Amino acid sequence: MQDDRDILELLKAELAFLEKGGYRKGPRYPWRPTFMFEDSPTCINFQGEGHPRPCGECALIQFVPEDRKKLRYPCRHI
Repeated sequence: MQDDRDILELLKAELAFLEKGGYRKGPRYPWRPTFMFEDSPTCINFQGEGHPRPCGECALIQFVPEDRKKLRYPCRHI
């Protein structure tokens, strides 16, 4: 199922997350660095409910360079 969220609203949500201190407020995974988009509520797998959705379904995939889209974490290359 393709991510049908509006891209402008998605980016506004990311900005709001950043403005509220988003990535500074206690990392989800303390043993690794925090990654933009991947560790954000804008990620389609942020809630971690059951089986993760493929990153190729994310609305943000359009911002990933073509040669990076098949990597395990393509959003790290935005």
